[in-house]
Amino acid sequence: MIWENRFLIRQFPVLGALVALGLVSCSSAPEATSSAAQSPAFRSPATLARIACDRDCLLGDVNAYEAHMLAHDATGLATSADFRATENYLPTPLGQGYWTRVKQIFYQEQFADPVSGQVAAIGLLDDGGKDAYFVLRLKIGPGNVISQSEMLLIRNGETSFLQKNRSVKLNPI
Repeated sequence: MIWENRFLIRQFPVLGALVALGLVSCSSAPEATSSAAQSPAFRSPATLARIACDRDCLLGDVNAYEAHMLAHDATGLATSADFRATENYLPTPLGQGYWTRVKQIFYQEQFADPVSGQVAAIGLLDDGGKDAYFVLRLKIGPGNVISQSEMLLIRNGETSFLQKNRSVKLNPI
């Protein structure tokens, strides 16, 4: 899968950190039944009360966000009053930046962490006629509204935003 590519993990430290810390679960894989998931502390009422949006809810939120992005229309998207968005670490108002360029998502994997209220997607998309790898992270706040959006893009032929003087070459999936 795409996250097993060591090149991508080096290029996407956020993804590497999520995978390494085990904070995500793959949307295409069945639910894990680890001893931690079955422990009373994990399933305690206090823990369950903190989970305002379960896994399916989070995956629905990222799908809705992507649908609005592909339609180039942010109206109707539930965001918090203190919503913050970045594109390659730069603050970007909702509906601007990559929102104006993305035409299609070719491939993606989605990950959800209901305890922290975060969801992520990684994959390949069409960024204004150019293929680009992407990592999208959303933080879902109380009331099932999006409070943070973080998009990292690496486009074909560009120098990585993480390393100076290093070209990135994309191969079709």
